[in-house]
Amino acid sequence: MLALISGYILWKKKLTETGKKFFTFLSYLGIATFLVGAALGGWWGKPAPLRVIDVMASPFQFLLFCFALGFIQVITGIVMRIYIEVKNKNYQKAISQLGWIGLLVSLPLYFGAKIIIFKTLSFVSVAGILLFSSRSKNVFARIGIGLYELYGITKYFSDVLSYSRLLALGMATGVIAMVINLLAGLAFKIPVLGIVFALGILVGGHLFNLAINLMTGFIHSARLQFVEFFSKFFDLGKKYFEPLKIRTKYNHVTQ
Repeated sequence: MLALISGYILWKKKLTETGKKFFTFLSYLGIATFLVGAALGGWWGKPAPLRVIDVMASPFQFLLFCFALGFIQVITGIVMRIYIEVKNKNYQKAISQLGWIGLLVSLPLYFGAKIIIFKTLSFVSVAGILLFSSRSKNVFARIGIGLYELYGITKYFSDVLSYSRLLALGMATGVIAMVINLLAGLAFKIPVLGIVFALGILVGGHLFNLAINLMTGFIHSARLQFVEFFSKFFDLGKKYFEPLKIRTKYNHVTQ
């Protein structure tokens, strides 16, 4: 529906450059939602014929999938940070970030498979974080700062856990669609006016569900991008915005 409506507006209406970008983006979101619905559940509360993961029947499987997406994006952010540090010839910081990748990858694999090579890689990664997180020439200062940086592992795991919101949003909107269909089916059994009530529930309910889908899709995706992803590599510019204002000078007069 989103893709078709957006495509129609792009085809028939004269839009500004910003409007074209917005509705093009909205059409991409519609296509992506259609494909994800086919793989993970269905459309409008009805099950898809070929589902890769049944969200309602296997929520934990979908939760692991969400964590995998989050883990890949967090690692990608760290890789981009390494690229920036190497580009700026800050090789010491790049090594510490490389240690984070080694630790975040090896630690879960070691606890899951108990393979000794992953344990060794974890210790090597920790050593890289401890020794290269600071430029200080004092070894004890570098280790102290490294220990403080190592505490940041809780933030990395919390960032990955934040992607569980995808499961909550997917299940919530899917259940709402199913309830709407159920209520419409019950209303349809009412004599004479049942079809009117059923159509009202279907159209109004699914439009409401579509609206909250749009809001949550934008809000939570923006949260995951700007907080969990951009924070790994994005740096603010050096010049801060200072709006025009009157600068007054106060004089204190004493007798």
